[in-house]
Amino acid sequence: IEKATGVMITPMMKMSHEGFGRMVLIGGRLIVVNKQLRDVHRFGFDTLAKLAEEGQKHVDAGIEMIEKFEPVAKY
Repeated sequence: IEKATGVMITPMMKMSHEGFGRMVLIGGRLIVVNKQLRDVHRFGFDTLAKLAEEGQKHVDAGIEMIEKFEPVAKY
């Protein structure tokens, strides 16, 4: 996301010992990605390719959010 947009991204994550929580990526004053996490102690993907595909969806959504609200992200 940083490479594509030039906006520095700050990750924040809160997780319980049971593997539940939330991951947030913040750029400037914009919440770029907001993801609920469940059962992260288990590997929930059949292959690494499916993991990469899901990760790319979040990267693309983050880039789209920054492009949509660029002044907030670059504040």
